[in-house]
Amino acid sequence: MCSLPTTLAAMWWCLTVQMQLLRGFWPLEILECDEGKEVHDEHGNLLARGLSVRMGVHCETPMRESDPITGRMDYFQPMFVRATRINENAAGGQIMCSAAVTGPDTEYSEFQPTQAIEVIWQMQIAVVPAGEIKLMGREIPGVVSLVYPAALLGRQNLDVSGSPLARV
Repeated sequence: MCSLPTTLAAMWWCLTVQMQLLRGFWPLEILECDEGKEVHDEHGNLLARGLSVRMGVHCETPMRESDPITGRMDYFQPMFVRATRINENAAGGQIMCSAAVTGPDTEYSEFQPTQAIEVIWQMQIAVVPAGEIKLMGREIPGVVSLVYPAALLGRQNLDVSGSPLARV
């Protein structure tokens, strides 16, 4: 788990890493196995190659207090458990986000990095509703969405192994 200074910085990081993983130098053993082979959409666009990493993004103010011995700040649950649950519900190659990140009431401050806004805009992201999941400390399930750069939108048609879903 990592923490970034702003929500859009986190999205920028996730989107960039997902794109760069496609171009990584993977050992031949990974590229030859079913889970690591190249997968293309019907237009020949590369959707998966090598390891697929699932990611989750959640935004919330953590409970915190200063460690009496080190003087460093310690951060506590339940925010981290909620972020973990969101991440656990994503499949490899997906970025799952809570409504705090993608919902209609999301407010972005003037502290969002301009470069992140520009890069995310250029990637032409798609937000795909993914339903609801149970989040710790909440009686009502949390609404989550999947976020893809336009170039990887075809990943929504892959099963958990990275193979294209059969069309019936």
